[in-house]
Amino acid sequence: MTFRDQMHVSEKPKVLHVDIEHEILVSNPKKIQRTPLPWFQFSILLFLQLAEPLTSQVIYPFVPQLVREIGVTGGDESKTGYYVGIMQSLFFVAEAMTVLHWSRLSDRIGRKPVILFGLFGLSISMYCFGLSKTFWGLVLSRCLNGGLNGNIGVMKSVIAEMTDETNISQAYSFMPIAWSTGATIGPILGGSLAHPVDRFPKLFGKSKFLADHPYFLPCSIPATFTIVAWVITLIFLKETSPVKSQRRSFFCHWRRLSSKATNESSSPDASPVPETPEESHPGAPGEEILPMRKLLTRRVLIASGNYAILAFVDISFRAIQPLFLSTPIALGGLGLAPSMIGPILSVFGVLNGLMQVSFFASIHDRWGSKRVFTYGILSTLPAFALFPLINHYARAEGLSMRVYFLVWCQIVISIGVSMSYGAIFILISEAAPNHRSLGAVNGLSQMAVSVMRAVGPIIASSLFSLSVGSQILGGRLVYFVLSTIVLVAVAAAGLLPRRGGVRLRPASASSVSSASTSSTSRSASDSDST
Repeated sequence: MTFRDQMHVSEKPKVLHVDIEHEILVSNPKKIQRTPLPWFQFSILLFLQLAEPLTSQVIYPFVPQLVREIGVTGGDESKTGYYVGIMQSLFFVAEAMTVLHWSRLSDRIGRKPVILFGLFGLSISMYCFGLSKTFWGLVLSRCLNGGLNGNIGVMKSVIAEMTDETNISQAYSFMPIAWSTGATIGPILGGSLAHPVDRFPKLFGKSKFLADHPYFLPCSIPATFTIVAWVITLIFLKETSPVKSQRRSFFCHWRRLSSKATNESSSPDASPVPETPEESHPGAPGEEILPMRKLLTRRVLIASGNYAILAFVDISFRAIQPLFLSTPIALGGLGLAPSMIGPILSVFGVLNGLMQVSFFASIHDRWGSKRVFTYGILSTLPAFALFPLINHYARAEGLSMRVYFLVWCQIVISIGVSMSYGAIFILISEAAPNHRSLGAVNGLSQMAVSVMRAVGPIIASSLFSLSVGSQILGGRLVYFVLSTIVLVAVAAAGLLPRRGGVRLRPASASSVSSASTSSTSRSASDSDST
């Protein structure tokens, strides 16, 4: 037999294995038996998730008007975008400086205490925002919001710990329900309850407090909701981190040693207290909290980098959208009032939730994380292209039916980028070197995302103001620049592994023996993706 024949024979089992795996995971995704989700605990987590979009989305309809009213722009309309971008970005600057700390802390003390502290900080900061009457007061409130809120990365770790490889896509398909509900209710509250004395004189006309603080009412409602979420978390949410079982193991181990010492001192012939497997091995090999340098693997860096680019593209679109809707038609926008902007932004929340619940899990199981992520980012290209087209028809026809139809089309198209989030969350969870470092990996990726979300609104809104003020490329410079960044994001998505890695679960006595096999599989997957 020749060398060529030997190589041909040795390759046959590998090809057969790949074909079988492709047939099971890709061609027949419906045959996968999903593990049922822990619905009670998962429902609590969905309820807690409402606090995030409520507190963040409620300010978007009135922020441009608020910036104008406090006088920081000096009456120059073209400067509104700069100050709106700064105020939005400082939240993410503060978050980037603290989110890794909170996530690593949750690996050590548990997820629940960090979530409780984050909800408390979220509530206090929103009350402060509603009471602020100066630009710097608004800035400090947003910084407080970002610095104390460590829940973004921690809740992703909770989801990964509640699920396994069969139901994680199903869990992430339900997560947008919370975000979409908050993203729907938040803009409605912000757009309809801003300046309540003027809008509802019969109900609030005699309130001097609301006349002096016209934005306190829309801010106080999500702040109060967050307090309710804090109480529910305290009473009902269970700890998912393995730190709880490790504490129990530590105290059992300490009690066993104390009992042994007592028996030996009281009776030299006393039989020793038997050890259980968990007590004799209080820390399973490979499940310790890893130092930062060991977290920076190729898989973690690629997944985190793609998540960061996705966040930059998405938040740039979300930052420009309310600016475009509120900017006068002659300057490149639509000139809508906050009462109109709120419902328009809320439509996205409703449609996004319906699409994610109905289609994400099936699309993900059929296409895989990489394809879903890539196609989601590509959908932002037509979304950016519609901005100048909408303004073109608004200049020619005014706020006609065609203009509103194109606005709705843009909202529907922008749902695609939301699909990318569930896909990248799964890839990040699979990239974690071990289960005990899951919080740190999520925190590391969230830190990179926070940096991008900090610079994204400043860059996007500044480019928008520059385009409007100087009319570069007919006021369309910002859309050309952001479309180029989308193409870069698509190229970066090509570095993602074609298939996900091995989902990591807490080590147990029955699984310790297979640790080396799992490690070998992960190494093979890494080399394949390289």
